Amino acid sequence: MSKILVSFFSASGVTKEVAERIATITGGDLFEIEPIDKYTRGDLD
Repeated sequence: MSKILVSFFSASGVTKEVAERIATITGGDLFEIEPIDKYTRGDLD
């Protein structure tokens, strides 16, 4: 278990890729914040 936590919310996936890179570089643990109801394409448009 790391002392570094990289938490993220990514509706489209872009932020997830960045968070994964940061976690890899820092040796941190990755945690995804997920909405109860998933976003649709229409929500993001």
